[in-house]
Amino acid sequence: MSYITNGLIQASDYNTFATQLNTLWATGSGPQGLGQTAIPLVTKGNEVTASQWDSILSVISALAAQQSPSSQYVTQPDYVPSNSGSDAQALIRYISSISTNISTLSSNYLNAASQVSTTPAIITSTQRWSNQAVYTFTVQFSSGDAARYFFNAGGQLKLSMSHPTGTPLDSMFRLLCQQIGTLVISAPGLSPSTTHIAGVDYQGLTQVITQQGAVPDSFLAQAGYYGLTAASTEIFKQRMDTGFYSNYLGSSITVRANTNGTQGGNNDNGSSVTIEVIWSEIPPTLFVSVGTQIALTIVRPALSSDSGSSSPLVKAWGTYLVQASQSYI
Repeated sequence: MSYITNGLIQASDYNTFATQLNTLWATGSGPQGLGQTAIPLVTKGNEVTASQWDSILSVISALAAQQSPSSQYVTQPDYVPSNSGSDAQALIRYISSISTNISTLSSNYLNAASQVSTTPAIITSTQRWSNQAVYTFTVQFSSGDAARYFFNAGGQLKLSMSHPTGTPLDSMFRLLCQQIGTLVISAPGLSPSTTHIAGVDYQGLTQVITQQGAVPDSFLAQAGYYGLTAASTEIFKQRMDTGFYSNYLGSSITVRANTNGTQGGNNDNGSSVTIEVIWSEIPPTLFVSVGTQIALTIVRPALSSDSGSSSPLVKAWGTYLVQASQSYI
C-alpha cells in the first residue's frame, strides 16, 4: 500500500479504505454492516477526486457518530478537503488518522450511541390455568439482512412480565416476575460477546433487575441474535426458591428462543426471532388467576429522521411484524 507520508493517494489506497468502511457501513456480513449506501470504488488508474475523498471522511464521521455520542475514541482527521479553492492541490495530503480511525471503528462495530423504544406488544392471559401456560412472540423481519441491520445498529428485544396479587399462588408468580425483571436480547453471540448501546454494556442476553437476591436456574449469556439457533433453546429459567412458598418450590418461569436459521447470503442468523415464555405450576393443584401480562418491547436503532437525533442512519431494516399467542395445558 502506498498511502504514506508525502505519498500520492492512489486508487488502490482509496479502494482499500472504501472496502473496509463499506464492510461496516453498507451490506457487510454477519454482525458487520448497517445497510447504508456503499462508497463507490474508483477504477484503477483513475484520479481520486475531492468529492470521492470527502465520502471517505464523511463515512468515518458517520460511523463514529453511530458508535459513540461524542466519538471520544476516534481521532478526527485534521484536514477536511474542499472541491475547489486554495487547498485544492492539498488533496494528496497524508492524513495519518484515517487508518487508525478505521481500525478503531472496526473494533467497535456493534456499539450504538442511541436507540428509540416503541410501544410494547402485550399478551394478557385470558383464562385461569393449572399446570402450564405458554406465551409466544415472533418478531418477523422482511429478510435475514433486514434482521442483521436491525441488531447490528443497536436494536434490541426487551421482555418483561407481571402478575396480579390474589391467592398465595398468584403472589408467588408475581414475585417470580419481580425477580426476573427485564430480559434484553441484543446482537452478540459468542464473538463478539458484548456490545455498548446508549451508554450501557450488554451481553447477548442481559438481565436488568431491581429485585435482588434471586439467582436464575439457567441463564445463557450468549443468547443474542447471533447466538441463537433454529432449535428452540432454554435461555433463562427462574424457579421459586423461597420457603414461604414451600408448597410450590418447583414452579418456574422459563424463556426459550430461536431464529428461523440463515435466510440469505450475508451470514444472517434468520429473518425471525421466536420467544416462548413458559409458566409452570408444580405441583398443578390450584388455578392461577387471569391477568398475567407479558410485554415485548422492540427498541429500534435511532434514525437521522428522529426528532433531535444525531444518528446518521436511514432505515435499512424495513418493517417488522410482531405476532403473539397464548396457550394453556
